[in-house]
Amino acid sequence: MREQLVPLLVSALVLTGCGGDSSNGPTGPQDANVGGTWTYNATNLSGTVSGISISCNIEGMTMSLTQTGATFSGSFGPSSLSCFAQGVAIDETLPGSVIVNGSVNGSNVQFDFETSDWRNTGTASGSSMSGTVLVRLDLGTEVVTLNGNWAAARSAAAAIRSNAVGSITERVESVLRSLPD
Repeated sequence: MREQLVPLLVSALVLTGCGGDSSNGPTGPQDANVGGTWTYNATNLSGTVSGISISCNIEGMTMSLTQTGATFSGSFGPSSLSCFAQGVAIDETLPGSVIVNGSVNGSNVQFDFETSDWRNTGTASGSSMSGTVLVRLDLGTEVVTLNGNWAAARSAAAAIRSNAVGSITERVESVLRSLPD
């Protein structure tokens, strides 16, 4: 009896471990759900402009994301931009625009504001996302790179407010050009 039970038990364990049919078996890691409305903040966007250290923060940016499988896109803004350099503070309103190149792989997310020159990478978990942001700005006479951190929380906010003031990149470049020499 024992000799017959061991092979039967081994077979049962193997079938269970392999997952059996697809309706009962393991499905692997699921991609995070990032669709919906989020409130985005970026802190310590810092770099050097013409030898001057600068630090910027973005507060209260609304993002509206639509996800299809492992990709997403959407819109963002407007929001508040505050930059500090050599004791001077500059506050601006960033206009709204589009979110492109959004991808999800498990809990990892990546997306760009307008172009790959404004890249956000990080992780998503439930109703929060966070990570690092890299902003590359071409000021004409030099290229400035700002690095910082971002975090977003899923919100129940209604639709995104639209603003046709210009692109976010143009607005940030304008702020950086207005800094004292």
